[in-house]
Amino acid sequence: MDTGTQKKLCQLLGKINERLESRSDPKAREVRKKIGVLRAWLENAHSADSTAQSLPSAKEVPSFGEILLSRPVLEADNAFIKLEMPPDQTDETNIIASSFVTSTILEFFEAIYDPENHSPTNPSSSRDRRPIEASPQLRPFFCQFITGGFRIREALQSKSFTKCSSEAWYPAKLFSNGHTTFDKTTHLVLPGVLELGANQSIEIEECPLIVTSQSAERPLQVEGKLRDFISDYGNVSKDSGSTPLSKEIKSTLCNGDVTFTSCFIFNVGHGNCAMFQRWNKEGTSEGRNAEGAWDDAILLDIGYSYGHRVRANTKSRAYSAYIQQAKSFNPDLAILTHWHADHVFGHIFLDSKVLEKPWIAPQIENHHNVNIYALYFATHLTLLGSLTLIDTTDRTIPHIEVPIGIDSTLAIWQGIDSGASAKQEPNTNPMNREGLILETRIKAKFDQFEDHHHHSVESLFLGDAPYSSLPVTLRNALGKCRYLLVPHHGRKTNTSVLTGHTPSPKAPIAIISNSKYANNQSDIIKDGFSKHRHNGIDDEHLAALADNGYIIAMPSYASTGIRIRLNRNSVIEFC
Repeated sequence: MDTGTQKKLCQLLGKINERLESRSDPKAREVRKKIGVLRAWLENAHSADSTAQSLPSAKEVPSFGEILLSRPVLEADNAFIKLEMPPDQTDETNIIASSFVTSTILEFFEAIYDPENHSPTNPSSSRDRRPIEASPQLRPFFCQFITGGFRIREALQSKSFTKCSSEAWYPAKLFSNGHTTFDKTTHLVLPGVLELGANQSIEIEECPLIVTSQSAERPLQVEGKLRDFISDYGNVSKDSGSTPLSKEIKSTLCNGDVTFTSCFIFNVGHGNCAMFQRWNKEGTSEGRNAEGAWDDAILLDIGYSYGHRVRANTKSRAYSAYIQQAKSFNPDLAILTHWHADHVFGHIFLDSKVLEKPWIAPQIENHHNVNIYALYFATHLTLLGSLTLIDTTDRTIPHIEVPIGIDSTLAIWQGIDSGASAKQEPNTNPMNREGLILETRIKAKFDQFEDHHHHSVESLFLGDAPYSSLPVTLRNALGKCRYLLVPHHGRKTNTSVLTGHTPSPKAPIAIISNSKYANNQSDIIKDGFSKHRHNGIDDEHLAALADNGYIIAMPSYASTGIRIRLNRNSVIEFC
């Protein structure tokens, strides 16, 4: 970390400390103590005079996320919320997660990602430079406010908010005993909970907000700076068959000499996280048995369904098996299908060193309906030099296609966002439709196919890209696909492309990554905006899959998730 950034961060911590000096409560004292440790680490960690013995261990040094998201700091700061417009059909059963920031968090973003602090000799080759290290203290974090979608719709349609647009930022304040009076003609109280994700853990706090109807510009300005940083300093791959990126993937995946034959899809509720793995027979690594174990190869999305399965003000945590696994992930490569929170925000559980591995994702800087913490995460990966953004020119062919073993291929495609697909898919947005799609063709372990013409097992992982966004080649591949990760968590979609194929004689498997409560109302967040069906699985979508011969499997009915064998026909294990 350069001295300029280091100095700005120390000054920021000093400001926070001053704001908390007037408070004598135990929580404020605890935060001030953490600030002192972090400031000492910043001032000494990069000093030539310091020694390793004089510095606290990484575990003893708090992260910026811990401090910036602590309740005393949030209460002492000016805050902003981005009220996203809910769907027209929003009712009491729908919830909306909105970005929540404070002035101090915005200052932190500017201190780390100010272009003036970074002067690469070749901005287009950021992977060749390491301006910062993946320090646990700088680990990305996030903060969201969860409330009933119908309440947001009522607010944006009320008299005081009529001149404001949706998806705008509004000044907000945590509702407390000290802030109980406000002008009801220009302010609104929103009941809800804060989700605070930092330092490999999350906290859920019940916290109503007072929201002001006058929109704010400062968060928009910082969002613009983050987009500019990604645009100016990021690696972008536009040409299909990109040789440099293909070579890097081949090199990363053991030069194509060792293939992966398994994919584990984790139980993360309404979200997505999958790990492609190879079998290691050596049994020499830590924790292995004599027979060997599965080694991580490619991480596909790192999502998590925050809040939707956790009661406020309790210590219970949903998906604990996944969280423990995620903390030990060690892939060679990470791929994000797109930047929505339910595919990204599990990054807080990752070890910091995973962020230094190569990451591939679709471009983000041109999408304006994106969570500011997803922008923050993309900017952080850019600064680490580990992110390559894909913006394919010709989407009728794979952007990348590389051999991953004998008669085995990995292909990365990008969805087509045409006017027709937009009209056919009202439940999606451009980020869904332009998402990345993973295709694998793995050499079959033995010939399982009746016609003996197919010697590899075809699998498609669609992220949130609907069937109508698939290139023609992938539409045709649906007819011979043995494993299908169903798009958009099984939500309502145009299935005409799917149903245009003859049902497969060998029962293929369709995996739906969604909560097992997606089709009932037994899951409760908190009293007040209580029961909901969050992005429920569509019955017509299920029927179309069944008509095409698919067997439905859901990771949420397993403890940790499900494993599919990519080199065998329709083999699945619940774990």
